Amino acid sequence: MTKTKTAEYQSHLQDVLDAPEGAHIAALFDFDGTIIAGYSATAMLWEKIKRREMTAEEVVETINVMAQYSTGNMGFSGLMSGAAKFMKGVTEDSYFEFGEELYEKHIARKVYPEARALIEAHRAKGHTIAIVSSATIYQIEPTARDLDIEHVLCSQYEVENGEFTGNIIRPLCFGEGKVIAAEGLAAEYGLDLDNSYFYSDSYDDIELLERVGKPRPLNPNTKLREAAREHGWPLEKYESRGQGKPVDYVRTIYATGSLIGSAVASLPIWALTGSKREAMNFPPVSLAILPPL
Repeated sequence: MTKTKTAEYQSHLQDVLDAPEGAHIAALFDFDGTIIAGYSATAMLWEKIKRREMTAEEVVETINVMAQYSTGNMGFSGLMSGAAKFMKGVTEDSYFEFGEELYEKHIARKVYPEARALIEAHRAKGHTIAIVSSATIYQIEPTARDLDIEHVLCSQYEVENGEFTGNIIRPLCFGEGKVIAAEGLAAEYGLDLDNSYFYSDSYDDIELLERVGKPRPLNPNTKLREAAREHGWPLEKYESRGQGKPVDYVRTIYATGSLIGSAVASLPIWALTGSKREAMNFPPVSLAILPPL
């Protein structure tokens, strides 16, 4: 078997079982597509649709921001800013409650059993485990608690006096921001990133994958799979959850006559997952097809 094929079929779990022990070694995990099948933002979006929590103004603004992002005139920070401004004045507690509901209704069943086993293997080795995600704490915290993961590094909305201000906290935990977050954790807890692991499904995380000593693509998208083969990184793909991509969910919502069109529905997914690749899969949609709110 060639070196590439050997890397592709190497077991991540066995790799950990053979690893050295010690809290100085970090096991960093992306969230969406890595610990859970699919995207937590899909569940969040679906609940908002069912609750009719998007106003006509938000629909129009969402389409505007989406168009700017799809044409490359806006980055991930702009997307998060667009999502944040509609949250101004909303209490943070209400979003923590929302996150608990999402976990119970949707996300708990999406946790990969293999990912759970992988996390437990790292714990048995005494490694420091953390989630490093562009999603928000409201999506991640219940799962982190279930998996007994103490450290969560993620994108943040600004909060004052218990309410969202409509702003975001920079740098966001995306791209180079994930490297900054991981290095901050390493400095605080004495971690050796050169001997640490990072698991991710997305090429969006290439900076942190290249930063750690043990990059581990897990359920990789096409671009990450290609990069992994070029670097000789070991790959693994889980098959225990037959969840579709965010684009598949949103198309289903639109096709079944939901409260909001697919083009509008896609933006919160991009904003909360930082996955521009999904954006390009959506065809243009005009306001005329949107049902009244």
